Amino acid sequence: MLATATDASALHAQFKKLSPREREVLAEVAKGLLNKEIADRLNISAKTVETHCARIMQKIGARTRSELIAMGTRIVKGNG
Repeated sequence: MLATATDASALHAQFKKLSPREREVLAEVAKGLLNKEIADRLNISAKTVETHCARIMQKIGARTRSELIAMGTRIVKGNG
């Protein structure tokens, strides 16, 4: 299915809600990495990654980790 201009602008708006660090975490989540793996890559604790993920989920409206990964993939692709 092709994304519409409205979809693209909605994704961009969601991306803009995120802090630079949340964007980094989301990019790693979108790759399917575990919190510990993300923590190691970004030199932060796994608990900090967990906190970032919770805040990202609130901001973009994801309810589960699976939704976070799916939405994150679309958001990162649209803004990469």
